[in-house]
Amino acid sequence: MLRRSYAQSLSALSHLILLVPHNPYHLLHHAETAYTMGDFNLAYLEFLRVIEMSDGVGAVGGAGRRAAMGVKLASQPANHQHHSLSVQADPSLTPVTRSARSGYV
Repeated sequence: MLRRSYAQSLSALSHLILLVPHNPYHLLHHAETAYTMGDFNLAYLEFLRVIEMSDGVGAVGGAGRRAAMGVKLASQPANHQHHSLSVQADPSLTPVTRSARSGYV
């Protein structure tokens, strides 16, 4: 359900970008929504477009600085693991099987 909401938001932001293509903040929100949804390739490209449209990353604050951080996050595969973490990663959280329970009876 939540993923569907992000997809709808991404679609609405796409329409907004078509109406106002010169505003880097709309494109930044589009990139951040794509990143949150898990579409890292689209997010990476959109973040690069924001940097290209803005005054650069040297300005204090602004869309360029946020987009530069987005490029850094979207380009590192290690950061993508938080979308696919499972409970099975911790051995103490694995469910007890029937054969393991039989030893305690």
